[in-house]
Amino acid sequence: MRSMATLCLVPFLAATAFSLAAAPLNIADVPPDPVLLFHLDCDALRQTYIGKYLLYEVSKPALHSNLVAFESLLSFDYRSQLHGVTVYSEGLSAVDKVAIIYADFVPDHVIALVKSGNAPGQTTVNNRVVYHWSTAGDPSPSYAIVRSNCMITGKSEKYVAAALSTDNEPSRKLSTGNDPFIQATAHNLDFLASQSYAGLFKFAKWAKLQAVETNEQLNAVLTVEAPDDYTAKQMSLVAQGMIAQLGLQKDHPQAASLATAFAVKQAGTTWTATLSVASQDLIAAIKSYTPKKPKPEP
Repeated sequence: MRSMATLCLVPFLAATAFSLAAAPLNIADVPPDPVLLFHLDCDALRQTYIGKYLLYEVSKPALHSNLVAFESLLSFDYRSQLHGVTVYSEGLSAVDKVAIIYADFVPDHVIALVKSGNAPGQTTVNNRVVYHWSTAGDPSPSYAIVRSNCMITGKSEKYVAAALSTDNEPSRKLSTGNDPFIQATAHNLDFLASQSYAGLFKFAKWAKLQAVETNEQLNAVLTVEAPDDYTAKQMSLVAQGMIAQLGLQKDHPQAASLATAFAVKQAGTTWTATLSVASQDLIAAIKSYTPKKPKPEP
């Protein structure tokens, strides 16, 4: 059903709506070292200059109509009641991915929506009710646990049922400090070898990204662990080259100016790339890449 297809895309719709948008990351909610993790703190983002700008943008008619349908579907206001989104994966296939959406849900409403899908049903796993359904476009079942403060969804009953486990050990790569509105981690990145745009990271053992805004200043840090000093040095040089190339974009001077806001350093097997820029300047650079609609002829 159309509504169920939308439900399956909830975490991705949420992420798209906020473009870099989740309540502070609860590291006990996720496995200690997921292969991939992407966490967005909507509550923290709303307090920033960037977040306020994004809310202004999504309030425009072109996007707002879609988000109104999203609100109606899940019965909460994304502008104040969507608190966070955590997406992680235990492996590299679609079945391994789990999304935790932290929001002020009305469980009965969401459960009724789930039961309106194809072949709905439910099981009890570890004393948790796990709902399942399928859609006309995707006959493989989807699974969800529904609570008043969050919904866990994915394509694996095993992984959905294991989310928010009290047995999870905190990961050394994740942090709840400094109020980052975005966190991401990844390891075993050799699968990126076939992706030319991400080739820089294919030699990394693990990588971590955090971004925070303070006094309308965005500070983002990318930390990458390489297998040895030599590889770390070469990766940092490639990163510096990419930043230098950004500075040569004469057609986008505002974007080119961001090159001076980056710094790359290497120490042993670790290298870091930091971005420190006024949020207003970052938004101006993004706007410079946005194609303008042609004015209608008189």
